[in-house]
Amino acid sequence: MKLRPDCLPCVLHQALQFARAQSEDDFSVRKLLGVVLRSLQETDWGHSPADLLQLVLRDASEALKGGDPFAALRAKGALVFAQLAAEARPSLEQAEDPLALALLHATAANLADELVFPRFRNLDVSKELAASVEAGFAKGSPAEFRVALEGVERVLYLLDNAGEAHFDALLVEQLIKAGKAVTVVTRAEGLLHDATASDAAAARLTPPPPKPAEPPSAEPPSAEPPSAEPPPAEPPPAAPAPAAPALAESPSVESTEPSPTDASSTNASPSEPSSDDTVAAAAGGSKPEDAPAPAAPESSDAALPSESRSEAEVGEESEGGPTRLPIANLLSLRPGELGWPTPSRKSDLGQALEEADLVIAKGSAYYETMDELEDHAVIHLLRAKCPPVAEALGVQPGDLVLLHRPPSLGTESEVSGE
Repeated sequence: MKLRPDCLPCVLHQALQFARAQSEDDFSVRKLLGVVLRSLQETDWGHSPADLLQLVLRDASEALKGGDPFAALRAKGALVFAQLAAEARPSLEQAEDPLALALLHATAANLADELVFPRFRNLDVSKELAASVEAGFAKGSPAEFRVALEGVERVLYLLDNAGEAHFDALLVEQLIKAGKAVTVVTRAEGLLHDATASDAAAARLTPPPPKPAEPPSAEPPSAEPPSAEPPPAEPPPAAPAPAAPALAESPSVESTEPSPTDASSTNASPSEPSSDDTVAAAAGGSKPEDAPAPAAPESSDAALPSESRSEAEVGEESEGGPTRLPIANLLSLRPGELGWPTPSRKSDLGQALEEADLVIAKGSAYYETMDELEDHAVIHLLRAKCPPVAEALGVQPGDLVLLHRPPSLGTESEVSGE
């Protein structure tokens, strides 16, 4: 989607919100607006609105030397959306088609960004979400979404806003239950209201923990005695000349022969049990019955990652649902990136795109910047918030949209068969 004249006032307004969140000093705000206005004078009308906003926010951040001015607002909004998502969960569990309902909830929640603007701060989010879910999609449908999922194994899910991620988690959970491997992509810190890695973690969207290193098998204990026995055997041949000293040393050698093994067992028993009871038993005991230790590492290994395995199961429920959704991976855009960045194929994001059978992209910024991604199936889920986007999609501002772009089809008329 290309820039339109109506996009410039919107970009300027968002730059003003960025400045006000960073500083209440009028001098600093005027300084920022001067930088932004100079950028707008040099606008490349071939850019998308998201591209222009990305450049403006970069200039604003550099001018104000700011960090993440919307962090507090994002955290406050995330609490509201987390509670609303928790309240929506029972309806999904009782629904005849929980996937379709989760899809509607996730798309209706694409209004979290509006809460950072003063004119929307009195918005009754609960009523707005309920009304949008009741109205359904103005473009696209859950049936179209289900068809697009057929044969899909790997999904690349692009998050949009921080609080919205709690509703995205409801949809991701349904995708995982349907057997899909889901990789989630966030944005970096410092943008407006966009979901970061920490926001994804707050919404339970975290990759599986790394597998703990397997404890050593019975090989180290079996290797210890040979290493302990040769040292005492070497000293006697080293001093064969005088008979008397040899007799004097022989008792000490005999007395020290057992001590290395005893010492190893006594050193192992206080330290080893704390890390691996099996190794201690194999090292300290001389009974042949203790030799078969492979079963013991399995039990100790099972004890170590028990929490990881329970977290990795979708069915491990707390009062608010799963404590962690076992997504395949969690990636992030580079700092300052707002829309789709066309990543290198060698990057983690580029590889994830190549491996994905379907991309699910939330929000307007991805819709505006993914026109050239023709080799991949993409589903856009968004609320049409502004007249230019609504006009481009053929809907009214505020409508919910599900736009399916199959691969290798360049125009929407080809997609719809017109």
